[in-house]
Amino acid sequence: MYYTGWSVGRVKISPVAQVIVSERKSDGGGASAHPVGSGFQRVLLSPGVEVDVHRLKFYADVEVPVYQNFTGNQIAAPVLIKATVAYEF
Repeated sequence: MYYTGWSVGRVKISPVAQVIVSERKSDGGGASAHPVGSGFQRVLLSPGVEVDVHRLKFYADVEVPVYQNFTGNQIAAPVLIKATVAYEF
């Protein structure tokens, strides 16, 4: 979901909401594969914000797991944080 947001002078602020669904199959083939300790399914809720200042853009979000199913014994972060800065030429 993307909302066009608010403008304050040359600054545009837009809230962003995402539902991220991902699935990774277990490893297969090869001697170094680990099929019993790889693969997962998960759903993340990800609120964020995008700020545009003329040609400069900043984006940040927090991805919070609401469902996780890992195959085997794996380590997973409790929360993921992402930030991006871009400049349009």
